[in-house]
Amino acid sequence: MKRPIAILLFLVLVCLCLQPASAAAYLPENLGRVQDRGGLFTAEEKKMLRENAAGETDTRFYILTLTELNGSDPAAYATSVYRKWKLSAADILLVISVKEHRVEMNFHNAALQRKLDSLPEDYDGDGNFDESKITEVVDKHFIPLAKKGDFAAASRELMKAVYRIGAGSASPKPAAAQPAPVKPTAKPSAKPSAKPTVAPTAAASPTAAATAPAPTKNSAAQPVGASGAKALHSLANKAERALAAVLLCALLLAAVGWPTRRLIRGFLLKRKLSAAQNRLASQMGQLSQALTDLSPFTSMSQGKTSRSASDMEKRISALLIQAEELHRVLETGQAVFVMKTGTLAARLQEGLTPAEEIGKQAEAEAGRVRQLVETDRMIAPFIERLKETVRDAERVLEEAVRRVGAPLPLFSGEWESLKSLTRLADDTDEFDPVSARESAEGADRTGTRLIGQLQSLIEYADHRDQYLALAAACRDQVKTIVDDHRLHAISGDPYAKIKESDRKIDRLTAELKLGHLPESERLWSDSQTLLKEAVADIERIARLRLDNRELAAKLEARIRALEAAEENLANEFERISAAYTPSLWKNDRSSFEAEGKRLDDGKRKLAEGNRLTADDCQQFEKAERVFGEVENGFAEVDEAFQKLSSKIRAWDESYERLPRQFAEDAALYADTNRYAQKEELVLDLHEAITATANRAEQEARELSALQGSLPCPLKEWEELGDHYRETVQDYRNRVMELGRLKQEVAGTLKRLTGRFQAAVSGAEGFFHKRQLKKSFGMTEDLVLDCLKSGYYPDAYPHLQAMEEMIAAIEQANMERMRTENAQRILAAQERANQIRIEQTVRVKQERPFWGAPSRPVPPPRPRSGGSPPAPPSGSSSGGSSWGSSGGNSSGGNSSGGSNW
Repeated sequence: MKRPIAILLFLVLVCLCLQPASAAAYLPENLGRVQDRGGLFTAEEKKMLRENAAGETDTRFYILTLTELNGSDPAAYATSVYRKWKLSAADILLVISVKEHRVEMNFHNAALQRKLDSLPEDYDGDGNFDESKITEVVDKHFIPLAKKGDFAAASRELMKAVYRIGAGSASPKPAAAQPAPVKPTAKPSAKPSAKPTVAPTAAASPTAAATAPAPTKNSAAQPVGASGAKALHSLANKAERALAAVLLCALLLAAVGWPTRRLIRGFLLKRKLSAAQNRLASQMGQLSQALTDLSPFTSMSQGKTSRSASDMEKRISALLIQAEELHRVLETGQAVFVMKTGTLAARLQEGLTPAEEIGKQAEAEAGRVRQLVETDRMIAPFIERLKETVRDAERVLEEAVRRVGAPLPLFSGEWESLKSLTRLADDTDEFDPVSARESAEGADRTGTRLIGQLQSLIEYADHRDQYLALAAACRDQVKTIVDDHRLHAISGDPYAKIKESDRKIDRLTAELKLGHLPESERLWSDSQTLLKEAVADIERIARLRLDNRELAAKLEARIRALEAAEENLANEFERISAAYTPSLWKNDRSSFEAEGKRLDDGKRKLAEGNRLTADDCQQFEKAERVFGEVENGFAEVDEAFQKLSSKIRAWDESYERLPRQFAEDAALYADTNRYAQKEELVLDLHEAITATANRAEQEARELSALQGSLPCPLKEWEELGDHYRETVQDYRNRVMELGRLKQEVAGTLKRLTGRFQAAVSGAEGFFHKRQLKKSFGMTEDLVLDCLKSGYYPDAYPHLQAMEEMIAAIEQANMERMRTENAQRILAAQERANQIRIEQTVRVKQERPFWGAPSRPVPPPRPRSGGSPPAPPSGSSSGGSSWGSSGGNSSGGNSSGGSNW
């Protein structure tokens, strides 16, 4: 019970040790050159200090004020901040603590140190010649003003003094490997009662002291025995200790579960506080950099730039103050004990929402400052480009006036506006870049628009000058097409659109002199469209004339082909009118005559189309429609002629095919009859087969009569021939089915006869066999009678009876065989029992009654899986036991251990 309590107390002590000892353990982030965490400077003072800290030489200052150091060594704290901020040889860190009245100046610059060492003895005039030079510089330039409470003036005075002393001493780039920074002695800043003490120059270096190694716990050596028993005993002891440790840990976790959860939650809240501090520090650095970039504009700018910079500086300063106050709130949260989760959660809630709002505002303000800096950087080259634009606009305006032949007052006014805006931007760019940018942007838009419009105006003036050549070329092209294709009789003037284009060009000239660019653009586009349409229209008419003539030639050739087809069909109809009955071809002859009339009508329309497309008429569009109708009509006539020709060919093919078909079907009928005679099929008893045969013979006689008739009734012949084929096929199928039945009955009878003979041979009794054969023979005679008479389906019941008789005989044979086998087995068993009894009697008769030694009886074998017999009680065995404890021995071996 004591050990769990001790472990619980140990964990409580660990939690107490985890509580931060002081706020000085926290090192702030680098948020700019002036960080007033001690609240010593006003906004105006911080602004001036940032400007001074930027440095008049290569040396730069960083100022950090704190409310207190909470017992931390000032020099060590300043060195730690110097290293965390990663300052270079050109940077000097000034740390001011309000509560301790301490000031620390830290730098890493050998050249500056040499210049300080070269100062005269007793630089501060206090009569103390043992002080270091840096201490004397701080005493002389910082302490007097700090005692009065004017820390801003004291800092400026110290920076000016260091700038004067170390002018040109900073290296432009820090060395790759820097030694420990020089660590000057800190002096009290505002304590009038005592002289500031001088710390020895050989102070502790910035390098953190190495911590002594933690004492190690000696582990007891485990006894190692020579035998395996001792080793196993030691292993058992370790297992017992491990089991006890597991049980103890389980009890401990059950006892400290709630504090552990609270401790973990406290650590998580602390981590969130640290993350919020880091984000806030980054935002403060962003704001500080924005103030540094903004300082030149607030001091030297005028007008809108000055007002904008002043407003941004006020907002950024206010945001920095809010951020610093919020940073202090978060720092107090870091000082809270880790187990006070409620307080930590309250501090986190107080800081998260304001920090997010400050972050948004900081990002917005930094963006505005970057925009202002970018404006100041780009305005000068922008104005130079504008001046070039003004000169370009003047040259283009002069060229436009010369080409148009008018003063163009509209564009001249815009050019004067461009000059005035450019002049205004040039006058204000040095002290008011915002106003200069607005003027320059307006001038840039005006110049771009003016030059573009003037260039377009010159372009349309060039088009106007080139129009005469374009129009002449268009007229020549139209005239050439009219002459080549002899289009002098077409309706309408082919030059009408060219004349309309000439009128639009005259209006274009007037609009150019007035400077009306949109109207000029529209007129030029319309004139070009009219010229293109004039050429396209006459080309379309010429193509139409050629297409009509080509189509007329094709239609003439089509007429000749249709006339030949018409003559051929007329001859065919003359032939078939004598060969076939009128019921076959009468309707088709009427259709042929109607298509002939349509062909004649198409010929008349083709002649009309040729008249319309002739040179004296030249109504090409109307002729195109007529030719289209004729072409469609001819295509329909051609299709009808082809269908009639195909139908006549089909009639002739049927006339040639039907005799061959009749001969094939008659041969099939005769072949079927030969098959019936060969198989000795009795067909007369089957009415369906007889009726089918009679119908086939009747249809054959009718077909024979039709073959020689003229004119031939082809349709009736074809129908009768198809019906005759179906009848012959039906007759053959019925006969073949009857033959299959006969063969099936005969085969089944033969198979059953063989089975019966085999089954009867195995039966018992002469008279029984004779009776079975007689009964089977009678049934067999009935089946043979069915085969001879032709009633084949009537044989199936008799075959079924024979099948059942054979199955009964085979079943009886099997039962008899099983009975005989059982009797033989019983007889064998009885013989075996009799032999065993005889042997037993013989053995009893041979055994003596007394004194004779019997044969040794072998000991029984142990059963499988049993244990071996126990040794005799007088035997001895030796061994050692490894399960004992407490120093017991067995067989001469000893083992020892410890318990816990």
